Amino acid sequence: PEGDGQDDTEFAEFLNTATVPVDLAGARLEGGITFTFPAGIVLAPGERAVIVKDAALFDARYRTAASPWYRAGILLAGAYDGSLSNSGETLIMASAARVPIFTMSWRDDGAWPGRADGDGSSLELIDPAAAPLTFAEKSAWLGVAGNWRPSSEYHGSPGFAGAGPDNRVVINEVLAAPSPGGTGFVELYNRSGNSQDIGGWLLSDSPENYRNYRLPAGTTLANAAWLALTADQLNSPATQGIDTPFTLHSAGGDVFLLQADAGGNPLRFIDRVTYPAAVPGVALGRSPDGSGPLVPLSRPSAGGANLTAPPEYSDWADSVFPAGTPAVDRAPSADPDKDGLCNFMEFATALSPLRADASPLIISGPPPEIRFRARQDTAGLRVKIESSPDLAAWDLSEDTVERVGSEPNPDGTVTVTARLRGGEFPARLYLRLSVSW
Repeated sequence: PEGDGQDDTEFAEFLNTATVPVDLAGARLEGGITFTFPAGIVLAPGERAVIVKDAALFDARYRTAASPWYRAGILLAGAYDGSLSNSGETLIMASAARVPIFTMSWRDDGAWPGRADGDGSSLELIDPAAAPLTFAEKSAWLGVAGNWRPSSEYHGSPGFAGAGPDNRVVINEVLAAPSPGGTGFVELYNRSGNSQDIGGWLLSDSPENYRNYRLPAGTTLANAAWLALTADQLNSPATQGIDTPFTLHSAGGDVFLLQADAGGNPLRFIDRVTYPAAVPGVALGRSPDGSGPLVPLSRPSAGGANLTAPPEYSDWADSVFPAGTPAVDRAPSADPDKDGLCNFMEFATALSPLRADASPLIISGPPPEIRFRARQDTAGLRVKIESSPDLAAWDLSEDTVERVGSEPNPDGTVTVTARLRGGEFPARLYLRLSVSW
């Protein structure tokens, strides 16, 4: 299904996932919309047919060669009665003999793709070939939000398979609230493996209007290169030249990146990030560059590599990882030795990231004693003991333990000794180490 806030441009697409042709003559769709397939609609294996709200509007958008969203060869079965609901509903498909084929229910909240809720994307199956065969199983499978995604194609891809997530270029870093005297920015990173012509692409702060900022014609981005656009560039009418200026919001917001044609018409969603309320001077970025979610960075790095750990971490990584180790394995969040301890935990507790280690938290007794080793040469590094009676509710304050000793080690770490307040372990208690910087 597709909608962009203009109900008359809706469509619904049907795909033959069988290995033989399927004659849809007389098959009927009911629910928020009703439609009976006419004679002559026979889908070959893998073929798609489309039904629409308004055939004239659909033709103008998708079947007229002058349209930016033109698609040759769309099989249009006809126009239906009623409207698809952006807020979700249930459709029922039955054969000409009124044998149920499937039901489909969707919503516009929870895990369902939000961009398909009237914001320019269609709702499309991630893997149609994975659909079960029986009515009950197929209907249940179609109602699972995780089996659907928003189309990367703007206005969807009626009659054709969607290309799926693009992400050739990603929004790599956002500084929404600069320190006094500083400048906010949005940084792009090319992760495609090839140089990308991004001239004319669009940046937006809201799905209400994707034309907030247009990159100048001729802008290219080399592979593994960065492009930082300052807030002054983004929100200046003199430089963006179209619609309303782009704004970074200290209270949190969105950044959309779209490919557009020469006329500024959006063609494809490239990337989208959501950032929370900003801490002044703290940038959010991907680490390693080009992958993973936005996380707080140790410092803004417009136009350069993102850093999520203290500078000492980089020195440590250089000393413990062999030359040529991929950046993804050197990242603070990585676990190349698969021992359940990320590199940053191994750094903080002076363990090896290349050898599976036992837990850095040692419990012995009686009487019950808790020990761990931690670095002391990194300003701002904090290692603490957290506890829980059920692995669900955790005491993050370390109030359940008291530190009774701190013995220096030759390697610059200290061994901390602690005990539970009260001296005795309860019948059940879980402990973990937490590392922050």
